[in-house]
Amino acid sequence: KVVLAMVPVAGTIDDVRLMQAHKRADALLRPVAHTMVLEAQGVSSMAHQRRRDALVDDLLRGNGRELWRE
Repeated sequence: KVVLAMVPVAGTIDDVRLMQAHKRADALLRPVAHTMVLEAQGVSSMAHQRRRDALVDDLLRGNGRELWRE
């Protein structure tokens, strides 16, 4: 009998999902923020953090596949 199991290394599955959501949000926002700075339309760090937090929430509530997309 062979049994396969996923065992999170970094705590609970919720912890893993939260870390992945932060990683994914950063990956999605990085090119946009860079382009905005180049066009002299950069936003404050507080506004960027609010947008990142909102995106993390959206990723956690939304389609699970989007959370793991590279």
